[in-house]
Amino acid sequence: MQAPTHHPRLPAPPPQHHAAPGQALPSRPPVPMAAAPSRCGGSSAGLLALVALLSLVFLAACATPQKKGNLQDDMLVPMPARLDINPDTDIDYGILRGETVYFAFDSSIIQASERGKLARVLEWMQANPRRPLFLAGHADKRGTPEYNRGLAERRAQAVRMYLIGLGAEGELLHTISYGEERPAAQGDSEQDFALNRRVEVGVVREGAVQRQGQPRS
Repeated sequence: MQAPTHHPRLPAPPPQHHAAPGQALPSRPPVPMAAAPSRCGGSSAGLLALVALLSLVFLAACATPQKKGNLQDDMLVPMPARLDINPDTDIDYGILRGETVYFAFDSSIIQASERGKLARVLEWMQANPRRPLFLAGHADKRGTPEYNRGLAERRAQAVRMYLIGLGAEGELLHTISYGEERPAAQGDSEQDFALNRRVEVGVVREGAVQRQGQPRS
C-alpha cells in the first residue's frame, strides 16, 4: 500500500486590493531598511586621527622660532670667562684704538669698510694669546637712553660674533654697553654722530689678568 504524499503548505499570498473604479489603491507602508555596516568605518576614524596628529606636529614646527647660522646657537658659541675687573681702570683702549668699528645710523650691521679692522684685531689676538678683550658699544644721543643702550649692546655683540667667525676664542671676548653716555664727539653734527656710533676694542691690562683667581686681601 502506497504511503500518502504530503505536500508542504505554501504561505498564503498577500491579499490583493482591488480598487473600485475611480478609487486609488492604498499605499503600502515603507519597509524599514537596516543600515549596512560600513566596512571602512574603523580605517576612516584612524585616518582622521592621523591627519589631526600631523596637523598638530606641523603647527608646532611652525610656531618654533628657527635660528639662523651656527654662530647664533648658544651651544656652539663659547661664553666669555668671568673677569673680576674694573672697566674704568683695567682696560686699555689705546692699543687697538685704530681698529674702532663704526656703524651706520640705527644699525648694528658691520659694514664692509670696517671688516679689515677686525681682521687686524684677530691678528693681534693671535700674537698675544690669552689676552682678553673688551668690546665697548656706543651710540649717538638720538633716541631714548634705554634704546641706545640696547643698540650699543647689539653692536658690541655683532663685533664679537664676527671675530668668533674669523676664528677668535669666544671666551676671551667680553662686551659692555655704554649707550650714549660716553660720546667721542660732543657736537650735534652728522659727523659728530657718526663718530659716536662705534665699538671700541679694549685690551685688559696684564696686571688685571694676572690677579684673576687670586684671593682679595
